[in-house]
Amino acid sequence: MKKISLLLASVISMGTMAQLKFTEGKFNHILEQAKKENKPAFISAYTSWCAYCKKMEKDIYPNTEVGDFYNSNFISAKYDMEKGEGVEIAKKYGIKVFPYYMFLNGDGEVIYTGTGYYNKNDFIDFGKKAIDPKNQIAVLKKKFEEGVDDLAFLKNLLTVFSYSEPDFAQKVMERYFNRLKGSELSREDLGLLVSNIPNVESPLFKIFQERKAEIAQKISEKQYENLTMSFYKKGIIQKAYDKENKILNEVLLLNEAKKVMSENEANKFLQNTKMRIAFSKKEYQEYAKLAQNYYGDAKDFNDTNELNQVAWRFYEHISDKKALQQAVIWAEKSVALKESYANTDTLAHLYYKLGDKKNTQKWATRSVELGKAAGEDVKDTEKLLK
Repeated sequence: MKKISLLLASVISMGTMAQLKFTEGKFNHILEQAKKENKPAFISAYTSWCAYCKKMEKDIYPNTEVGDFYNSNFISAKYDMEKGEGVEIAKKYGIKVFPYYMFLNGDGEVIYTGTGYYNKNDFIDFGKKAIDPKNQIAVLKKKFEEGVDDLAFLKNLLTVFSYSEPDFAQKVMERYFNRLKGSELSREDLGLLVSNIPNVESPLFKIFQERKAEIAQKISEKQYENLTMSFYKKGIIQKAYDKENKILNEVLLLNEAKKVMSENEANKFLQNTKMRIAFSKKEYQEYAKLAQNYYGDAKDFNDTNELNQVAWRFYEHISDKKALQQAVIWAEKSVALKESYANTDTLAHLYYKLGDKKNTQKWATRSVELGKAAGEDVKDTEKLLK
């Protein structure tokens, strides 16, 4: 009997070690334990609504190889950035994107960071980089300050600092593109450029303008114009929105917007901005009212992803029947523009919430078909068919 008990204990122990072990406890206690064991702390920052956070939780953290590596090298903990201690952690470390990962020393100083979804091998490599002294943040910054301009090095810096220190990342971007002067921009380079231009006053926007002829060979004239306008809009919002107090100066926004667009476009821009701010503040009833007014019957909207996103947000946060019926119209338009697993799933869920069993079955069945063909995880959709 004793041997059986020991065997069971061994199996349980192995099962526990087979996955990444997250230690529960206060943040300062995690740091104390990290210092005591002379290991970095690995912090996984997540939110309840983050899809990639859930995917990491489901696919990667339970993996045996991941667990063996992380459990051996780190004291790991995870916090919801919108609850409890997580709110202060997010504020202290400037965490705004999810999933977000930090490696900290026992004093709470950042050693290495990352964000997004990783497959098993990449996540292990990510951890290996974190414990390699030459990749640690202080060392990387020192090399940058010394003038290192190797393209691979600069790309690595962007991976590390794009979200944690956007101002520093801007300096890295400037050096990266100055280094590329005289060289052809790849599509990857173009993607880096347009995703990191904060406004039209940035030196990166100047590069975007100077290389218009070259960029025009990779995207259409209309796409170039739309990107240019998006950079103007970013700058206008930065001027008109007080992030700290979450207050929008509507007059300033309209006045600035009218300098680069028509009055009608400026008013639409104001409506869209107010709508997005309401959602970010979790003022869902206000968001719903603004969205219903902004999108209407969706006749003037042709972005399938945009329509699907607002329809899904209504499913998640809105209970009013009339509002949900309007969201169905948006989801139907999204499907008509380009049918996908995502928007048919949204349509099925909206019908489910409205109590329409026939259409729930119809669209859930179609969504599962599309999802399986695309290699998606369709378990949540299949629940609608039971």
